[in-house]
Amino acid sequence: MKTMVSLAALVAVMGAAQSATAQMNLREIRSVCMSDYHSYCSGVMPGSGRIFACLNEHMSKLSPACAKVVGVAAQCDEDHKKLCPNVPPGDGRTRACLIAHKQQLSPACAATLARAASK
Repeated sequence: MKTMVSLAALVAVMGAAQSATAQMNLREIRSVCMSDYHSYCSGVMPGSGRIFACLNEHMSKLSPACAKVVGVAAQCDEDHKKLCPNVPPGDGRTRACLIAHKQQLSPACAATLARAASK
């Protein structure tokens, strides 16, 4: 029961994350970050993107898979807002849009996407 409540809390909170790029990766974040959520953020009150912020704050401790998706979301949010504002999130559409605009990406986002692609 506790696992179901935790899963529901993570799903709800990640769904409410304010970051548009975090929205792009919700399914992936939910699937790969559950154990990290339990380890570092289970005591965080859901809402307003607090769990996403918690995961981001614990980046150095996250599993490699979780760190990868949280890092891309955190580093590319402004690029997403500027370059892909009308791209609906999900199914890799936002990531594809960012890659299509690779010449215009901020250095941080470009580096994060390159690292994510190489892992």
